[in-house]
Amino acid sequence: MRVAPDWLGLRYDRERRGAGHVESWFVKASEPSGRRAIWVKCTVFASPPLPPVAESWAIAFDRHRGHVAVKSTVALADARFAADALDLVVDGCAMSLDLARGSLASGRGAVSWDLELGPPLAAPIVHLPLAAMYSARLPPAAKLVTPLADARARGAVRVERAEGDVDAWEVDAWPVTVGHNWGARHPELYAWTHCNAFSLDGLVFEAISARVRVGPLLSPMATSAYLRW
Repeated sequence: MRVAPDWLGLRYDRERRGAGHVESWFVKASEPSGRRAIWVKCTVFASPPLPPVAESWAIAFDRHRGHVAVKSTVALADARFAADALDLVVDGCAMSLDLARGSLASGRGAVSWDLELGPPLAAPIVHLPLAAMYSARLPPAAKLVTPLADARARGAVRVERAEGDVDAWEVDAWPVTVGHNWGARHPELYAWTHCNAFSLDGLVFEAISARVRVGPLLSPMATSAYLRW
């Protein structure tokens, strides 16, 4: 499966100012033991007549010490997105197919990360069967690709909780994935899952289920699932 370069970059059309748009790029890395994981995401949100914004998110999961979630919002004009590559910076948080770096803080804590990603251990996942379906003019309204379906992350994560509780993670060969999705709006109801934490390198499972609104009605739940080795 081949991911076209323009499916990696910014899909938001800034000239279509009357249209809504949601878009996200994300990195998910999980400790092989299952105890800890980090999810970092950069998004674009346009809901006229409000001005469009870009956001950075980070969630550090720890099943023993608790989770920390932080977010930052800036004007879209203050963020940088490539048009034909996954290469972006939102409020100092950088992401590509090779790295994820950034730092975010709020009143409930802080998360910083410096991760190298790769090399790929599995081919990308292209969810829609025809390239033409990735055009904005054709359904479905939501598009998604997984350009890095399986790789390993190396680096460091720092998690700060309340009252000076600081936790430093060493990330050593954690299973990692990178995804990208976009559309005029989010589906009315959806669930997404991805697993590459198997004992066999290159074994990947990914699935999405969604219901979309068609006029006053909700479509039946539709599911697509991929298992690749």
